[in-house]
Amino acid sequence: MKIETVDLNRNNIYLVKVAGRLDAAFSAQLEDEIDQLLERTKKIIMDFSSVTYLSSSGLRVLLSVKRETENQGGLVLINLADIVKRIIHVAELDDFLSLADSVDEAIKIIEKKTASSS
Repeated sequence: MKIETVDLNRNNIYLVKVAGRLDAAFSAQLEDEIDQLLERTKKIIMDFSSVTYLSSSGLRVLLSVKRETENQGGLVLINLADIVKRIIHVAELDDFLSLADSVDEAIKIIEKKTASSS
């Protein structure tokens, strides 16, 4: 698994690009990376365009990040492959997790949520 974090230089929003299989073996690695990021921001966009699998361990990490960021910006997942969308749908989390098709759309979701919570 590969993880890259990018500061979008816009309202303290960060983009996390994730690549590979988000399974039990790599969930802890992602969780460690995100925990460090949460010290700087609560506004996170995760790009899943290169994620080929999402296990229950990976879902647990996403739910944890959503919980941590919910009141101060949020988590938005973008560019989900069909298999990952199906896994989220089967877990009945597609209405709970924020999903978008692009970075720009995700930024708008976070900025709207931030504005409504202030």
